[in-house]
Amino acid sequence: TLHLQAASGANFDCPSKNEIESVLSMGVAPSRIISANPCKTKGFNRHAAKVGADMMTFDNAVELRNVKESHHNENIEIRNRVDDRACVCQLGVKFGFRIGDIPHLLLLAKDLDLDVIGVSLHVGSGCQDSSAYRTAILSAYHAR
Repeated sequence: TLHLQAASGANFDCPSKNEIESVLSMGVAPSRIISANPCKTKGFNRHAAKVGADMMTFDNAVELRNVKESHHNENIEIRNRVDDRACVCQLGVKFGFRIGDIPHLLLLAKDLDLDVIGVSLHVGSGCQDSSAYRTAILSAYHAR
């Protein structure tokens, strides 16, 4: 299945070094890899930089500083917190920014010479309510 997705031009979220290597071994360009892991280690960031996997997300000041210290990346996406109460695996209570945090995080990114190029979202795994996607997309729209 992964080979079919790779051949069809799909992008991949790779939260580990092994996943990055696996996807690269299928011929996927590093530009098609994003790491949306909310707590990336500096070692992971250095590995991602080494192989050219430059797209990353952040949702707090600690993660912004971590990316700046351990990756040459200047293009990142801010990760939106979503209402995922209808999901089997709820991540919204742990990860993502709150709307009120946006000005502080964007100013910090600017101070660190990081360019926030977009908004990322994750509605959780096993979402049972399609309106969660609409709500998440509207929230991302208002975050811009």
